[in-house]
Parts: sequence; structure tokens; C-alpha cells
Amino acid sequence: ETLPPKIFVNLNSLTHLRLNDNHLKFLPTSILTANLHLETLYLENNLLETAHYQWIQNLHFNLGQGEVYLDNNPWACDCRMKSFYKWEMTNNMFRSDPNGSLSAKRMTVPRCEYPPGHRGKSVRILNESDLKCDKPTITSKSSQNILAEPGQHIILQCDVESNPPAHISWILPNQTQLFVNNRYKEPEKLLHSNTIDIGSSQEKISNTFRSDTHLSSTLNLTNVHGAKSGLYICVAEGLDHYGASSRAQLKFFVKMEWIGAF
Repeated sequence: ETLPPKIFVNLNSLTHLRLNDNHLKFLPTSILTANLHLETLYLENNLLETAHYQWIQNLHFNLGQGEVYLDNNPWACDCRMKSFYKWEMTNNMFRSDPNGSLSAKRMTVPRCEYPPGHRGKSVRILNESDLKCDKPTITSKSSQNILAEPGQHIILQCDVESNPPAHISWILPNQTQLFVNNRYKEPEKLLHSNTIDIGSSQEKISNTFRSDTHLSSTLNLTNVHGAKSGLYICVAEGLDHYGASSRAQLKFFVKMEWIGAF
């Protein structure tokens, strides 16, 4: 899914690098800053969401030799793309000048996969104000106390508004933290789910997109008994307007109600 930050640091004569078709989801910002002779970079057909101008700032564009292939990646056109966008707008690497000579011999423009309103658009035609993030906000009720009878089935639901979609996890009473895939899906059509063991039985966590920015996560507790009581925390982690990490959480206190007890 990624590569070590210094994997290419000693390859001083590196001129052509093929990283295409490798299922890469993330590349460190500084991974190619030491490769001053790089001319061609292939990154197409991966799972990259965020582009960094530091990957390509050393390529020999000034000689008309640089080639960069960025096709077929699920680029996220939000605040994470801002630095790349601003660098490109200053350097005009994607353009041909009026005389037909290329700033780069070949560079493909990232096309947006997310958010849906920008899907299919070239980053080049967007405005900087289009590349925005909104921090996670819990829209469910505040912290909740839940009384459960033995054997009862209860559902803990955590609704989050954010852009890009927040990473939602659940912290169980035993402090185990569980994650569920939050890769964007069309609203209401598909679920991401995970089955876990709690108190000797299997329970299900599911994430559903209610809209493009509204992610709903549910934790189903079946046949509730004493081993399943305690504090459950829904944690939503995302980015604020400036691209910095932001976090919100919702607490559920599950207590047993013993019917007929004195």
C-alpha cells in the first residue's frame, strides 16, 4: 500500500521510475526529493488519493523532458490537493504554450474521484476554493446512557458529517479499538461491515453513507449480558479546513437492568 520514505535516497542516477499498477494508496511526501536526475515517473493505475508536488518538483521539465503519468487513481479533490494545485498553477506543468512547445513532454492531469460533485473533473479547471475539507461533526445525540435487559438486542448508532469522509472506529469496554473501511460508496447502496467478538458472541459493525458527507456507523449488540456492559466510544477522525487532523467522539454507557432484582 505504500513505500518507505527513503527507499530511493541512494539512487542518485535514477532517471526513470515505474510505480504503476502496484495498488499504492499512499506515498511519502519526500520519497523522491533526493532524486535530482529523475525524468520519468509512472504512477498510473494505483489507489492514490493525494498528490504531492514534491514528487515531481525535481523532474527535468525545464528541458522539456519530464514525463509524469497520473491516470486512473481515485484522486480526492479536497484540502489535501491544495499544495499540489497551487504549485501546478504557479509552474503550469500541464499546459502547452501558444507556440505548441510543452512545459512537460508528458504529464497527465489528476482527475477527481471525490467528492462526487467534482468526479471526472480535471484538477486544472477547479478553483482553490473548491478544494476544501470540513472537520468531523457528530450529528447524533450527545453521550447516551442505555439500560438493557438481559438478552435484549440494542443498536448503537453514530452519525458523522465530514469532508472527506471520517475514519470511524469503536472503542469497546475492554479498550480494544475496532476499525471499519470508510472508502466512499454511493449513498445507501453498499455497506462496509466487520464482525467482532464481544462477550463470547459475534457482533457486527457497519458503515453506511447516508449522503456524500454523512457517514452512519452502527454497532449491533445481540443477546446483551453483563460481559457486554460498559463504555462504548465512537471515534470519528478526519481533517479540518486547514488539512490538520481533527477528531470527534460519542460515548455510550451500556448498563444492565435486572428485572425482578431486589
